[in-house]
Amino acid sequence: MFRAIILATAVAVLPASAFAKMDCHAAYEAAKTKINTKQTSADHREAAFRIAHHAYDLCTIGDEIGAQGFFDKLNQN
Repeated sequence: MFRAIILATAVAVLPASAFAKMDCHAAYEAAKTKINTKQTSADHREAAFRIAHHAYDLCTIGDEIGAQGFFDKLNQN
């Protein structure tokens, strides 16, 4: 009973954004658009597309934290 109270309290305290699901397709499309607008070599674009695709794969299997890390890395460059 005590564990149930603690769990209920913890869930109530977490922000709603903690439960928001990432839109994998939209994040992937945004990354692809950004990659296509950069003036870089074909090799660099291909590497960025591979990273974006890897992030998309992570997102679709539920690893949104890992995917967000890769999408953030792509947005920094």
